[in-house]
This record gives sequence, structure tokens and C-alpha cells, in this order.
Amino acid sequence: MRNRTTSYFDFIKMKRLNYLYILSVFFLFCYACQGKQAKNVKQESHVSASVDEDFAIYKQKEKALEQAFDNMCRTYDTISDIYRKADYSAFLSNEFDKIEEFRLKAIRRFAGTEFAQSIIYESLFLYEANYKNFVKAIEALGDTIPDSEMKKAIFKAYDNLKSKQLTGMAPNFSLPDKNGRQVSLMDFRGKYVLVDFWASWCAPCREKNRVLYKQYSQLQKLGLNVVSISMDDNKDLWLKAIKEDGIQWTQLVDLKGFKGSQVRKDYKVEQVPTVYLIGPEGNVVAKDPTLDELVELVK
Repeated sequence: MRNRTTSYFDFIKMKRLNYLYILSVFFLFCYACQGKQAKNVKQESHVSASVDEDFAIYKQKEKALEQAFDNMCRTYDTISDIYRKADYSAFLSNEFDKIEEFRLKAIRRFAGTEFAQSIIYESLFLYEANYKNFVKAIEALGDTIPDSEMKKAIFKAYDNLKSKQLTGMAPNFSLPDKNGRQVSLMDFRGKYVLVDFWASWCAPCREKNRVLYKQYSQLQKLGLNVVSISMDDNKDLWLKAIKEDGIQWTQLVDLKGFKGSQVRKDYKVEQVPTVYLIGPEGNVVAKDPTLDELVELVK
């Protein structure tokens, strides 16, 4: 059996299952509290009925979007071919981003109220799987959010995830490339390096390879070196994926697999794909940067 973890979408589903019981109990408590607190807020700050109506409309739209996305995820689960799954993962990622942008707009719309808090709280299992999105949600909340049990739970989760982020100097590593030559992070000192954690069995990773393949020449022009570290525990499958995906950049492997990889643990990688931008001095600059962000960061 492979030493492996699941892809990002599978990781989200695991988080959902882990929280199902806790949230069902906590929701009942928080909604009861929210009803009382919301009533007090209305009495004290005269929140207009239009805000209540806007939130009700938001909830209806959110429910429809989430149900549609859940159906898409079920379709994803039925696909066995890695290439079709990679194609579909790109589609899923795009749809997920649309839903998240819809949430962020709503959080900004209801900033400073418990409505905004409840939007984050009810999607806490998603934010705990994506620090970048969690930061955006917290920033969108505003500075005048009322105290509540939801607020405590949100910031406890946020602070916990923040403490798990890789910061400071990137840990050094030394791993073999496809020819067996040991390659170290120190070999790239003085240069920007994009360190990409992936695996051949991970459909979103295979889609990420396609994206990197298209962007590679532009990344080179930016002076960026790309180093992919595979979490495969089967060398043949790793080499087969490299050939199939047309990977031209530096490819390394940790054949201990995802669970056994010390490099993965050192880099605090909980799911693949995960990408870090490492600066010329060896410092961690960004996690999962977009191409536009890379351009801004290295220019």
C-alpha cells in the first residue's frame, strides 16, 4: 500500500467529516446565542431590515452554490483516469475560487456584524485547510466585530493555523534527482527558487505540472529556478509521470512517501500540491503564489 495522503479536495472532505459532529453541536449553541445577540445588536445599533434580508438572500445563494459544488466533487470521485481527473480538478479549483470570492464579498458586505462572523464560522473547516484564504477572510471581517463564541472559535483556529505556517529560513534538503545525483537547496543560494511538493497519484498535482509547463519559460525569464519534490514511494511511477507531463525543470524524489518524508514535515506540508517561493538568502517568501504574485515578488 502506498504511503500517501489525499489531494486538496479529498483533504477538504476529511476536514468536513472531522468537524461534522463538533459543528452540529456547536452550531445549535451558537445560533441560539446569535439569535439573542443579534436581537440586542438590532436594538442597540438599529440594524436595518434590509441587512437581514440581504443576509437571507446570501444564505440561499450560498446553499445553492455549495450543493452544486458537492455534486461536482461526487463526479470527481467517480473518475479513475488520472488525466481526466487532472482536467476536472482544474475545473473544480476554478469553481471553488468563485464560491470563495462570493463569500469574501459577503463578509465585506456584513463586516462588523455577527453575520460576517457566521459566514466564516460555518466554513471554518475550509479555511483551516487554506491559510491564504483564511487571511483574506479575517481581513474582510473588519476591526469592529462584536465579541461572541463564534469570534473566539474563529480566531483560535486562525492563530493555530498561523502558528503552523513555515516562516523564516527554509530548511535545507538533499534529495536525489532522476539520475541519482543529490541536489540540495543550498545549491541555489543567491537565486529565487520555487519549491513544488507533488506526487504522481495526485490529480491536482498533475494539473499543476501542466500549468508550470506552460509558465516555465516565463519563470526562467524572471530568474526563477523550479525544483519539484515528489512524495512518491514508487520510483517507476514517479519517472513515468515526469515523462508524461514533459517536466523540464529539476525533479527530486523522497521515496519514503508522503507519510515518511522528513522534508515534507520540515516544510509543514499537509497536502499536495504545495508550493513555496524561497528567496536568494534562503528565506521563505510566499506559499502557493500565483504567477502574478511571483512577478511582483521577484521583480
